[in-house]
This record gives sequence, structure tokens and C-alpha cells, in this order.
Amino acid sequence: HEYGVRRGCLRMRGETETSYEKLLRADTAQTQQLLAEAGIPAPQCYTYPFGACSAESERILQDMGFVCTLGCEERINTLTRDPDCLYSMGRFNRPAGETTVHYLERALGE
Repeated sequence: HEYGVRRGCLRMRGETETSYEKLLRADTAQTQQLLAEAGIPAPQCYTYPFGACSAESERILQDMGFVCTLGCEERINTLTRDPDCLYSMGRFNRPAGETTVHYLERALGE
């Protein structure tokens, strides 16, 4: 990707791992703080913006205490007794403008 343009949680070209980690930690901590101030429990699952993640972001978020992460790859997840199966999970996104009922009917083939 281009210099100076961040896509989701990806590290930008030319950005050091140290500065990337500092930014991701600060941004995520700020979001957690805003949620706490609004009386909302801190999320334990991190949903990647645009599904853009990396090995670095996974490591950082696990270290911050997140117990699972969701990308944007549309796939069914298989849960096992291994806690690592909760990271980089797939998800199904409902397109803007489509109702939940219509989306579920389409997804279930009804």
C-alpha cells in the first residue's frame, strides 16, 4: 500500500514496528477508555476495520488481553479447545442497505 495511507490495522510502508505498535496500542486503549466512560464494558473481541490485520496486530491485541479477533473473510469458523482458534476468525458482513431479515433469508437459502 501507499506511503502515509493506512488501511485498517495494517502497518504502513516505511513505518517501524515500534511506532506501529505504539500507535495501535494507543488507538485501541483510547477506544476502550471512551467505551468505559460511556458505561459500556470493554470488548474482549477485536473486529478489524476492513478486515485488515497482520501477525503484528494479532500479537499486540493478544498482549492487550483480547480473547478473539475477527477479520472480513467470509467463512465458517471451527471452534476447538485450542484458544488460538478464536483469532483471525471469519465473519459474514451484511451489505449496507440490506435488512437483517433479508440477509439471513438469503444466507440460509430461504
